Amino acid sequence: MRLTLRYAFSTVVISVLLLSGCSNNDGTPVTVQKGIIDLPQTGQTKTSPINPASANSDGNLQEGVAWPSPRFIRDTSGCADGGFVITDNLTGLIWLGDANDYNSGNTQSWNIALNTDSSDTNPNLGGGTNQFSYCGHTDWRMPNRNELLSLVNWSKSSISVWLNDTEGFSNLAPDNYWSSSVYAPNTGLAWIISMSFGRANADFKSNGAQVLPVRGPIGD
Repeated sequence: MRLTLRYAFSTVVISVLLLSGCSNNDGTPVTVQKGIIDLPQTGQTKTSPINPASANSDGNLQEGVAWPSPRFIRDTSGCADGGFVITDNLTGLIWLGDANDYNSGNTQSWNIALNTDSSDTNPNLGGGTNQFSYCGHTDWRMPNRNELLSLVNWSKSSISVWLNDTEGFSNLAPDNYWSSSVYAPNTGLAWIISMSFGRANADFKSNGAQVLPVRGPIGD
């Protein structure tokens, strides 16, 4: 069996493993092939965040698939009243361009954002009551932990400032953003990603955090 990921990242090949002593129901040996996992560069370069980058450091080696240029594209197709989306040419994900266009930029609890608590009448991403609709699409969802982390540029001291000032986004707050990924050690919590420092943490689902809707990737 071969596992492939849809995102374009640097190739890590793990060879076929023959599991000694294990067999299928028919007595044939079990052969497991781990997949090819492609990982992107982190954004660190030979001059940022340290100039010059230390020998054999991330910025010096720049392992991984290079980011396309431009990486982020602003698109107004199907949008009204100045709305726009941002397509990420690295991952194929389509992001809400102006963070204030969802719930007026206000925080929501994880439960309300995913409509597990339907008492709130504000837009949500739960696919039911008050499902968020934007630029002609209703399949917006809360990104998972990995998708949110894909927005992080590890050469920048503030992720939101970089995305707002140079990559076409608007009104991203230097704050925590909910992911749809539940925190396994305590399922009353979910993962959050800081758009200030790129740090991943977990918080109670009943607490408030920012929400940045996503669609795609392209081709889904």
